Amino acid sequence: QASGDWTHTGDEWYLGDPSTGNYDFGRQVFGRLESPPVDLSAFDEPYIIWDHILDVESGSDYDRAHLEISEDGFATVTTIWEKNTTGDAYAIDFAYLDAYAGKTVQFAFVFDSIDEAENSSTGWKLSTVLVDSE
Repeated sequence: QASGDWTHTGDEWYLGDPSTGNYDFGRQVFGRLESPPVDLSAFDEPYIIWDHILDVESGSDYDRAHLEISEDGFATVTTIWEKNTTGDAYAIDFAYLDAYAGKTVQFAFVFDSIDEAENSSTGWKLSTVLVDSE
């Protein structure tokens, strides 16, 4: 389930404007992309891995991207990954889920630009997202 400024284009999710190729909407940009429940009971050492471009304003005070996990439908969440930028190239990131093995969880990719400034780069594109086990 997508909310805020996420859009689906072709085979990827994009937090930005496909017509301009950036995320400059002239305002603060926010988006939340939630997964359906994922059953991890078949995984001994689960992890989530994804391919993405995160080309946003760098620095810890602006443009925050993170991945949340929840066991209770997002009543409570834990941040399991956060990053400022990958530059304008696809990168692979992952998070170990050992603490959640045997449970059913949901994930949320969350972005907040904090302000309306410096949003003229690509933004955040998510392509392949996979939950697997070692």
